[in-house]
Amino acid sequence: MTLRGARTRWQRAAAIAALALGLAACGGRATAPGDGGLDGPGPDGPVVVCGPYPGGQCTAPAVCSISGCAPGAGGTCVTRPTACPELYAPVCGCDGLSYDNDCLRLQAGEALNHDGVCVQRDGGGGCLDDDLEPNDTPPTATNLDGALAGHPQGVSLYAVEICWPGDVDYYSFTLTASRAMALLVQYVQDQGELSASVIDAGLNTVATGTPNGYGLRAQATLAAGKYYIRVAAGPAGTINKYDFSITFQ
Repeated sequence: MTLRGARTRWQRAAAIAALALGLAACGGRATAPGDGGLDGPGPDGPVVVCGPYPGGQCTAPAVCSISGCAPGAGGTCVTRPTACPELYAPVCGCDGLSYDNDCLRLQAGEALNHDGVCVQRDGGGGCLDDDLEPNDTPPTATNLDGALAGHPQGVSLYAVEICWPGDVDYYSFTLTASRAMALLVQYVQDQGELSASVIDAGLNTVATGTPNGYGLRAQATLAAGKYYIRVAAGPAGTINKYDFSITFQ
């Protein structure tokens, strides 16, 4: 039985109970306090904190269960499931893939983005920048090095989009020498604010976009190394289209 197929009150109740029992058995988030899941210490000892995202090391057979895709997000070590129930309670991983339930996400060792399917690619779609996806995490960032090789003074992207409140776009580039950089993210502010930041290889924020009347602007002098640009929804979970450019001196 699945939650999607449960039609009567007792069928829904039975499905919800089965989901809680099934995910608890495989180390998922539907656990009771004190049973060794994410809610608290269990019989095998205290909760072990792990992270930060996108890393997180736990002693086998444990896996780091992280909730959130922001750089530095942390989690706790839980047992990696070896088998999962056939239940449909979808969650979206930070890899941009939908999992039929949270147990399958843990089995894959992926961080949790949000409950429900990943609407930007799994049927909800319609994003202007689908050709750049998945670029929701630093490891899957859209690499700008090829474009910068032909245009070392800077590059621009037009008509890209934050498609839903949890959507994040990452872009990466590498500098071989110290350079002054300016980031400009332009959008219609009446349609809602976005956020933008420049992050180094250690996932530390080195510059944050500040409003300039038609979007966000960030400036920094960067040492040689790898960097990421992160564009996301603002505090209100805005969905908005944007253009962005980076220039170097």
